[in-house]
Amino acid sequence: MTLALVESELGSRDQGLNLCQQALALQGVSGSVRGLAHSQRALLLMRAGNGQAAIDAFGAAEALLGDEPEPVVRLHLNRGNVYLQRGDWSQAAVDLERAVHLAETADLPIQRAKAAHNLGYTHLLRGDLVQALTLIDGARAVLDDVSPFLEAVGLQDRAEVLVAGGM
Repeated sequence: MTLALVESELGSRDQGLNLCQQALALQGVSGSVRGLAHSQRALLLMRAGNGQAAIDAFGAAEALLGDEPEPVVRLHLNRGNVYLQRGDWSQAAVDLERAVHLAETADLPIQRAKAAHNLGYTHLLRGDLVQALTLIDGARAVLDDVSPFLEAVGLQDRAEVLVAGGM
């Protein structure tokens, strides 16, 4: 599954998806590992712009992942992003709120901040600028220290909220 992501990131999405299919075809693999393979496949489909297939694959993953919090949080975060890409802000909010709650319960502060940030962006798209800014700024307190990339995303999205508010 890791190799599938690497292959996809290096330019061969088809090879990445093929590796996910190979993982799913393996015999004797636990349900939770099959869930991870479906989730990885869904991420690659999302990045390829195939939103409905990604949503379907996330659904297959969700039924198998079990109680391990981090992959379930990641699933809701990523599926929320698919819904954002599709302009379905209500469904995006459902998944992102679930990710925030699960990450908070499992004490996963970085995943919680990522989900809260994206939930904030959902509020921006819905026109609730106060909630958008509150969530994005709260997430920045954690994410700015994780990487310069996440700091830049936080600043850009914060700027979008301020521009939308006439500032």
